[in-house]
Amino acid sequence: PVTLAVTTRKRLVSQLARRSREQPDRNSSRTREEVEAIWELQKFMLDQADKSGIPVVANWRIEETVKQVIAEIMTRITERFPPDPAALQ
Repeated sequence: PVTLAVTTRKRLVSQLARRSREQPDRNSSRTREEVEAIWELQKFMLDQADKSGIPVVANWRIEETVKQVIAEIMTRITERFPPDPAALQ
């Protein structure tokens, strides 16, 4: 598993505003009103991830976030299935 995190309240508000423009059918005005509750929930989830050893990836730009998630997946795969040096010879 991996946890994505929005690292500032300002960024959270910005992402919610973008979502409301991109998906007008969602009740985004209510979501924007609940920014503090969303922020507190995220803090709790990040604390739980930290206690459980689950990596946290900052979600700033989609390209960078995807690269970091893929890197984390590759690290976990390599840990679970280490390369066989004999196979490389």
